[in-house]
Formats: sequence, C-alpha cells, structure tokens
Amino acid sequence: MLVGPHDQQVHLHAGDFVSFTANCPHSYESLHGETRATLVVFYLARAPDRC
Repeated sequence: MLVGPHDQQVHLHAGDFVSFTANCPHSYESLHGETRATLVVFYLARAPDRC
C-alpha cells in the first residue's frame, strides 16, 4: 500500500504503521490487488495551517 502526503508517500507492508498530518493533500493506494487497512483519525482543536 502507498500512503501519505503526496510529497512524502510511504510503502506499507503487512504490520506496518504510518502517522502523518492529514490537512494537506494525501492518498491511500493499493499496489497489489485487494488491500485491507485500519484508519484511525484524530481531530485536533486546531491543526497546523500549512502543509
């Protein structure tokens, strides 16, 4: 799976973890057919204004 902000995407494999601020353009892409993932979103009272 390819995940993260468009300028810093990371290849994830089974059991991997990534964390990033999602207030900038980002994506989630399956690279090898069916992919399952767990997405946890934390909403801050105020996120950084810049990417």
